[in-house]
Amino acid sequence: MKKSWGIIFSAAAISLTSCSQFTNPAVECGSEESKNLVIQVFKDELNKKSLAQLKELLKEGITGIDVAKVRALNQQMNFSIADVRTNHNDAQSKKKLCVGTFNAELTPETIQTANESRALVNESSLQDFALVGDVPFENTKLSYDVEYSIQPTDDGQKIYTQVSNSELAVTFLNQVFLDVLSKPARQNIQIQQLQESEQQAQLAAQETAQAEEAAQQLKNDQQAYAQLQINEAQAKLDQSNEKINLVWNAFSKDIRGKLLSDQKGWLKKRELECRLTSVGAENKEIARLGCEQRLTEQRTVELKRVLDSAQTDQ
Repeated sequence: MKKSWGIIFSAAAISLTSCSQFTNPAVECGSEESKNLVIQVFKDELNKKSLAQLKELLKEGITGIDVAKVRALNQQMNFSIADVRTNHNDAQSKKKLCVGTFNAELTPETIQTANESRALVNESSLQDFALVGDVPFENTKLSYDVEYSIQPTDDGQKIYTQVSNSELAVTFLNQVFLDVLSKPARQNIQIQQLQESEQQAQLAAQETAQAEEAAQQLKNDQQAYAQLQINEAQAKLDQSNEKINLVWNAFSKDIRGKLLSDQKGWLKKRELECRLTSVGAENKEIARLGCEQRLTEQRTVELKRVLDSAQTDQ
């Protein structure tokens, strides 16, 4: 986008011509007719250049540019020719070569609008733009010497002028026109970009929220599943404990007394062993309960053998 808005200064001079009805028989470089004709050259070329470039922007799909305002903006500028000098006055020819200081005074409002517009596309101010391009623009005025010629027609009815170095002014002022007239379009683009950024941010926020929700749901499911596993392991341990208690209660009081110390030692060993072996497990509680169930079943088998032996002896 930035490339589309810019204008490159050219060092090549251009030759522009214009003519008007000639009412003053004395063709002079500094006459009002001559100076007005030079100014008209600038206005015509500025209108032509600005309209062409703005139309190109419209073709590129950039909307919000009012091309009809080009001429109105041109009229707002104060053009003048001062300090006119006659460089060559040939007695054998009616053509005169002239030099004069061309001045283009911009209104503060125009400069402010142009700078605001340039800021929208991250361009430097007009003042800095002129400085980089070696344009003699200071405060609100562009001023430099232009070379032109004036020559009446043979019948004396018209006067022609030709300007040879108007490119600098036309290019710079065209940039001002482009900046001013493109401000609404640039604002629209900025608004669209902000809206797109907001939409992208909202979409990203939604995706983040959905991802967090999914992660939380996964965590909840994992916790619920782990709890189910713990409950299952606890139920199996409870069943194993019931079985060992049935075997234990089947012993007589005297045999239980003899086995009590050994049984207490086994219970302590079961607790410590299962606690230690479950340390590196993914789910310590499930590992501990499974360990206690396994040892309890083993102990139940041992006690059954003791019980069967005791019953046989009786």
